[in-house]
Amino acid sequence: MTNRKGNLILISNVQADNIFAGGAIIRKILDILPQDLAIKWFYPQIGTAKQEYLGSLTTRGIQLYPKQNKVYDQPLADWVKRYIRPSIAWRMRIAGQKSYLKQWVKAWAKEIIKEVGPDDVLWIVMQNESVYLAEILLRQVPNKVHLTFHDDCRFDFFDPDNFGVNTEALRYVISRASSADVIGHNLRAEFKSTFGLESFIFRRGFAPGTIKVLAPTAKDTYNLLFVGSSHSDKSWHVALTQLQKLSPLKFRIHCFGHTGSWLPGVDAWRASSSIDNVTFLDGGVVPEAQLMARKHEFDFAIFLWDHFEFKSAWMKFSVSTKLTTYLGAGLPMVALISPDNEAHNMFGAGVGYDLYQASAATFNSFVQTPDMQAKFDTYINHAFNEVAFNADFLNAKAFESLRLN
Repeated sequence: MTNRKGNLILISNVQADNIFAGGAIIRKILDILPQDLAIKWFYPQIGTAKQEYLGSLTTRGIQLYPKQNKVYDQPLADWVKRYIRPSIAWRMRIAGQKSYLKQWVKAWAKEIIKEVGPDDVLWIVMQNESVYLAEILLRQVPNKVHLTFHDDCRFDFFDPDNFGVNTEALRYVISRASSADVIGHNLRAEFKSTFGLESFIFRRGFAPGTIKVLAPTAKDTYNLLFVGSSHSDKSWHVALTQLQKLSPLKFRIHCFGHTGSWLPGVDAWRASSSIDNVTFLDGGVVPEAQLMARKHEFDFAIFLWDHFEFKSAWMKFSVSTKLTTYLGAGLPMVALISPDNEAHNMFGAGVGYDLYQASAATFNSFVQTPDMQAKFDTYINHAFNEVAFNADFLNAKAFESLRLN
C-alpha cells in the first residue's frame, strides 16, 4: 500500500448518481485513480439518489457527503405570474432564488470545511454554480487545490443571463489553484489569456484503435441517434430544414434522455412546417451502456452545437459530452456546429457531415467515404486520446502529495 499523505476532497455540483455529462467525466477520472486512495465526495442532492448508480462508488469505499437541496419554489411569484405579469414574477423568482441559494451555499461550505484535514487536497469541479462556493472555501482553507472546468463558468450562478459577473471571484479561485484541467482547447486559450491559467485538456476519451466504426451504407431510410438534452429549438428547426433538402431520403431520429421539455414542441414545429421526411422516436432515459449495446440500430448520430439564441460564449468554449457517446458508438455524425467551436474540425477530419452543406450530392459522397475507420482512428488519436488525458491528470501538480502514479 502506498504511503499517501492526506485525502482527496472532491467537490462538485454534479450528483454522485449522475452518470451523464459532467457525471460521466468525473466517474471516468475516478476509474483511473488508485484504489487505495481515500476520497470524500461532496455534492448537492436534489430528491432521492438512484441507489443503482451509487453501487460502484460505495463498494470501492468512496465516502459520499450529499447535501440535501431543493428546487426553489415561491408561491407568491406563481400568483403574480398567473394574475399580474409573468415578467414581474420571473424577477421575483430570481431575487428569491438568489437569497435562498446564497444562504444554502454558505451553510454547505461550513460543512465541507469541517471535513478538510491539513494534508488533504481539494479537487473542485468548476461550473457557473461552483464559483461562489469555491471562493468561500478557498478564502478559509490553505490546502492545495486542483480545478476542473467543464465549461465557461463566468455566468452568474443566480442569473445565467448576466455574463461576466463571476469574473473577479473566479480570478481569485484560479489564483489559488496548483493545477487545472479544462474541457477543450478554446477554453484553455481563453483562460490562459484572461487569467494566466496554465492548464491541460481532460475529457472522456478512448484508447487509440479501440473504436470499431459502423460505416454507413446507401439506403432509402436512415436511423439517427440523439442523446441528452437539446439546448436550442432553433438548432432543430435549421437541422430539420436542411434534412428536408435530402428528400426523398427519410430519417428516423431516435431521441434518448429527458426529452419532455423540448421534443413535443420541436415535433409540432416539424409537422407545421410540412417536413415529412423526418420522424422522431422517443426512447426515454437509457444508460449509456445500454445505448452502446444497441448501436448497430443506428446509421449516424445527429449532433447540434450551434449558437442561435443560446449563450454563444458558453457554446464556443464548451465541448459536448455527446461527442464521446457518438464516437464511442463508432457512429459518423450529421451535424450543425458553429465554426468557432473546436468540434467543427470533425468535418475536415471526415467523420462528420455538415448539414449547412446539405444536398443529395454531398450527402451521397459522405455516405460513400472511403476508409472511415482510418479517419475515426486519426480523429480520436488527435482529439480524444484517453491515454494522454489520463497521464496529464495523474501527474497534475496539486496531487503530488497523493502519489497517484
